[in-house]
Amino acid sequence: MAGPGDGFTITRLRSGDIVRVSVVGALDIATAPLLRKQFECEKQEDIDAALLVDLRKLDFMDSCGLHLLEWAYSVHGERLRISLGTAAARLVDAVALRDKLPIVDG
Repeated sequence: MAGPGDGFTITRLRSGDIVRVSVVGALDIATAPLLRKQFECEKQEDIDAALLVDLRKLDFMDSCGLHLLEWAYSVHGERLRISLGTAAARLVDAVALRDKLPIVDG
């Protein structure tokens, strides 16, 4: 799925009992609605699988992305896992949410 920003993509891959949703580019006010739509789709599909959100290739994430991760956790609960890259980790750490989100890497 391509988004409004240059190089923004969302890809989904199921492997065994894990669904990996990988995000590349900038997660911001323009692109967060696209990822939210993906999270909403995941609520309807593969509910037996863990949902790993791979943010390791994000170039940028603003507070819209952060709020979206909090929302996704409230919707998906313990099924959700988050893998952070540098851009996302910087923001998560700046607002001290590392212990409040299901971060598995980064």
